[in-house]
Amino acid sequence: MDCAQWIHDVSAVTANAQLAGCSTRSRQQPNGIDTTSPFSISPRHPQPSRRDLTPEGSESSCPLNESDSGPTNEKVGLEADSLDSPGPDDLDEPWPYTFRMGDSVWIRTEEGNWYPGKVSSNNVKRGQTRQKEGFFYPVIFRIGSRIRKHFAPLNGEIKPDTLRTRILLRRAGWL
Repeated sequence: MDCAQWIHDVSAVTANAQLAGCSTRSRQQPNGIDTTSPFSISPRHPQPSRRDLTPEGSESSCPLNESDSGPTNEKVGLEADSLDSPGPDDLDEPWPYTFRMGDSVWIRTEEGNWYPGKVSSNNVKRGQTRQKEGFFYPVIFRIGSRIRKHFAPLNGEIKPDTLRTRILLRRAGWL
C-alpha cells in the first residue's frame, strides 16, 4: 500500500468515527496491543491477536497449535478472541467502518433479514443516517434476483464479513 492510499484510509476511518461521535484516540491495553484501532479487525491491516503475544509483547507459540488442543477448544478460543476485538456487540448496533469496492459484507434488508454481499463500487454516497450524517455503500446481493442497494454502517445495516460478524450471525440464527 502506498502512502497516499494509507492517508486516504486513515482519513476515511477518522471521518466515519467522527460522524459516529466516536473518539479516534487509541486506548492501549496492558500488553501493548491497541484494541480500539479501526485497523485491528480489518483484513487489509492484520494485527497479531492478544493470544499470540506474551505480556512483554514478544511472539510466543499459539496454544491452539499445541497437541492437547482439540477442534472444540480451537473454535471456542477463536470465538473468544474475535469477540474481544473491537466491533459491534449486536448485529443491529451502528458501527463506523470504512468499506472498499470488492469487500465482502453482510447486509440487513428492510425486512430485517441478513444476506451476504459485495461492495460494488467506490461510489459512496454521503447522507443522513438515523443518527447523523454518514456514508452509504453500494452493495450487490441476491434475494432470488441480483439486487444493488446502498447501506450505511451508522444505521447498523452493513457489517464486514469477519469472524466476529459471523459469530454474531450464528448466535442470532442466521448461519
